[in-house]
Order: sequence, then structure tokens, then C-alpha cells
Amino acid sequence: MIPKKQQVVNHKLSEELKKAGYKQEGLWWWGYLIQHDDAKELDIWNINRCEQPINENDPHPIEKICVAPTVAELGEALPDYLNIKRTIYQLDILKVDKCWIISYRVGCAKANIRIEADTEANARAKMWLSLKKQGLIK
Repeated sequence: MIPKKQQVVNHKLSEELKKAGYKQEGLWWWGYLIQHDDAKELDIWNINRCEQPINENDPHPIEKICVAPTVAELGEALPDYLNIKRTIYQLDILKVDKCWIISYRVGCAKANIRIEADTEANARAKMWLSLKKQGLIK
């Protein structure tokens, strides 16, 4: 079974996605857990199911902060093709050892846009952020 943290975007990138306008809808959320220990608050980030009820009487409440998109959710958010100056670039996803490479390329030519990351979810998130920054997606 693939660990949950490999199936969703990490916390830092999830916050960047939120700031860039990525829709805050999804199955998993990064939540902020506040634990009181000797009158100190400890910051703990956790991945929680969207449907998980929040118990108001829970001594350790969780506040949903940003969506933790899954590989599948980001797959729907990324275009299969980009049309840049009348050239069609196709989405290409490759895993080499423990590195995920996502690019947009024309056939076997050198990739026009290329992103690398430790997980497929993080690679897809970085690609979405790159396309958004370049104005290639809305």
C-alpha cells in the first residue's frame, strides 16, 4: 500500500497551491493540530479526511487549513495538451528511480516545460504552479 504522504501534495506545496488560487476542494486536507502541553501550543500538521467530523469537545481540535490534492485530483487539473504559439505540447509523466519527471513536449523533442520532484503528487503540484505562473492555465 502506498503511504498517504506519497499520494497527496506535501504541506508546503499545498499552501502554495492555495495562494495561487487552486480550488480548495478535495478528499484530503492539511489540518493544524493544537496540543496543549504544559500551557504551550505545539504546531503539528496532519492529513485528515474531508468528511472527518470535528469534535468540538476534543481536547486536540483540528482546523482545516488547505486542501492536500491527490495525484488523481491534480491529474484532472493539469491539461493533457498545451497550445503555445501554434505548437501543441503533450503532457509526459516519467518515473526514474525515485524521481518523478513531468513535462510538456512535442514528440521526442526536448521538453518545453520540465518539473522534477520526489513524489508524483508533488511533481504535478509544481507543474500546476509553473503553468499558473506562466499564465498557461486559469
